[in-house]
Amino acid sequence: MSRLSEAQDRLELALARLEQASGASATQADETDAARSAEFEAVRLRCDALEDKARRVSERLDAAIGRVRTLVES
Repeated sequence: MSRLSEAQDRLELALARLEQASGASATQADETDAARSAEFEAVRLRCDALEDKARRVSERLDAAIGRVRTLVES
């Protein structure tokens, strides 16, 4: 085998490994993006639930303050 053939074989092998590595990286990136999207959605839902609870607590506090003011003014 000539030196040129050997160099071409090594180049082909290196390119094959590079393609394999880049394919694995793309797959991992897709999985990471999917996981982040799922995590973001879960956090968004939790935030919505907490905002709803905070709104209800605020309404109840306002009602309680109104009752206390009524009692104090009487």
